[in-house]
Amino acid sequence: IITGIDNGSITEDIDPDGNNLLEIGGKLEITDSNPGEAAFIAETIIGNYGSLTINTTGNWSYAANNSQAVIQNLATGVTLTDNLVVSSVDGTIHTVVITINGVDEPSSAAIITGIDNGSITEDIDPDGNNLLEIGGKLEITDSNPDEAAFIAETVIGNYGSLTINTTGNWGYAADNSQAVIQNLLSGETLTDSLTVYSIDGTSHSVTIVIYGANENNSSADITLTWTAPAEREDNSALSLSAIAGYKIYYGTTQGQYSDSVTINDGTAVVNYTFTGLPAGTYYFVVTTTDTEGRESQYSPEAVTTL
Repeated sequence: IITGIDNGSITEDIDPDGNNLLEIGGKLEITDSNPGEAAFIAETIIGNYGSLTINTTGNWSYAANNSQAVIQNLATGVTLTDNLVVSSVDGTIHTVVITINGVDEPSSAAIITGIDNGSITEDIDPDGNNLLEIGGKLEITDSNPDEAAFIAETVIGNYGSLTINTTGNWGYAADNSQAVIQNLLSGETLTDSLTVYSIDGTSHSVTIVIYGANENNSSADITLTWTAPAEREDNSALSLSAIAGYKIYYGTTQGQYSDSVTINDGTAVVNYTFTGLPAGTYYFVVTTTDTEGRESQYSPEAVTTL
């Protein structure tokens, strides 16, 4: 017959001797009609959360590692139960029941470090997707291991957006074509501050500086020179007096002429100067108009780059 102390309770984080073990003990009593069997089998029994050691006289002790996640995640009012079976010499079994009580963790903010700033520059767009982009990684520690993560989200800022995942990897992108960015001059900046959050609600700001750059406003003049044609397209003679003028068609794409200029000049050698054309590549063709208003086909195309 086994009697005595066969249950007990321990509480998360209550560890008086500071060895990170939650401990309790007791003593079972035993009587047996055969005096030689009134004893316990000395052993250590492994339970679900800890272990119980008992000697032959029934003294037992139980210990559970306090740092186990299953224990640390217990809230106040929530318990775990560990049932451990001991045996007497004659094979009689008896269960020792240990209750593990949970407690709420003390509220403490996560500690966030890592790369929390960066800079981008107007018109610097290596992949050509019209986005100014930069990224980094935040690091996080928390007294509650399950809260050492970030809320995955996309945060909208004043000039762009930042996307962060649970492990802290973030990427920021701003549309390069925004007027507020394109109007920046060299030396001028914009600042975008975006707030991210850990699972426990701790906030942290990522700061992006957008640098301006002077626009490429270079321009130049182009002069075209040509000689009046002496023949019509049907190979008949074309006198200078029959020429009313010329028309220049031009554009920035080969074979596509979005602009034109009419020149009312029928002289033998004609010069025309385009002034202040922005930097770029231009394609030109010329047609001749006679005094009856008929216009020739395009001349061979001329191309130049400023």
